[in-house]
Amino acid sequence: MKQLIQVLLHAHYLKELDITLSHYTLEFYPELPSVLESLQSLRQLSVSSRDNALEVAKIVSRLRPLERLYLNILGLRPEVAELLQSQSEGLERLTVHQRQITAPATVQFPGLRYLNVDRYPDMALLPRVFPHLTHLHAQDRICLDGGNPHDIRARNLQAQAGSRAWPDLKVYSGGLLSLYMAGLRCSLTRLETRVSRDNTHILKTVLSETCPRALYLRLNWITGVFQQQPLTADEWAKFECLFQDTPEGMSELTLVFTVDVTVTPLEEYLAHIFTMCDPLTIAKLEVQLDAPGPYIAYANGEVDAQGYPRRILRAMDGQSFARQVAERIPTLRVFGLVLPPGLKSEWKIERSHDGRMQLQQVN
Repeated sequence: MKQLIQVLLHAHYLKELDITLSHYTLEFYPELPSVLESLQSLRQLSVSSRDNALEVAKIVSRLRPLERLYLNILGLRPEVAELLQSQSEGLERLTVHQRQITAPATVQFPGLRYLNVDRYPDMALLPRVFPHLTHLHAQDRICLDGGNPHDIRARNLQAQAGSRAWPDLKVYSGGLLSLYMAGLRCSLTRLETRVSRDNTHILKTVLSETCPRALYLRLNWITGVFQQQPLTADEWAKFECLFQDTPEGMSELTLVFTVDVTVTPLEEYLAHIFTMCDPLTIAKLEVQLDAPGPYIAYANGEVDAQGYPRRILRAMDGQSFARQVAERIPTLRVFGLVLPPGLKSEWKIERSHDGRMQLQQVN
């Protein structure tokens, strides 16, 4: 850190800085705040701190107005939010860990575009504090206040009654339960989430409310004894009808499956995927298949994806799979297949007026 301070003392033209500030760093190097304040050319700052949001906010508040400010902090309490008001236009990205956001009624950050929270969004507060948000990322955490997810959803729906929250919001990524509890009702450009055997019904509700144009969906179909109990016939049926009521505006879909071919044959997994595709009316589909287990990355950049399950996946007939999918989705124009370790094949699909179909591999 001493060397960094010496460098910063002479960094008269420094425009961008990415730094982590812990309580102990500021305690052992008390001169660091004044050094940061001396950076007259600084335009973009990224600060991470897991233990001293208030001290970081004090430092940031004394800096010249920044064009871009990225904060990764433990909590946004009222006193922290008020200190950051001097950078309200420049604050573009905010990550808040563990704690719920609280802010005075007078505080607003109109420049914030990306918000990452560890808990479900509070729709009575966040749209007012961050009115022009375009990307929301929320994790599924245990409700520390003991709230029932359905009660939390009801409160959030009530908070949005008569008004549209976040008219600029384009992307949601993260936990499905958090999005359900938010009760968010808007047309998203992209939705990224995951679904399990326990919440397929929630996904249907969320899709109907957010009407995403593009959906990126992870599905864990591992049925090994040490992972979870095998899927029952009813659970398979819920997955198979997942897209029966898909919003008409959805045109792109990415499905990321984790499968265990040592327990369930690959052909059975593919049959379930085919059935899932039947109701779809999309133009672009990508299917990614992988097996559990780590990858080994070597210094030369190569990735080892060996192991019997992944060899089985790589040996599948991608062309035949693509054709069968295209036959089930008459609107499909582009199909992609990704096999371990990230090997992608893509086909363009051309259809004639008499119903004939031609697949052209493009890579």
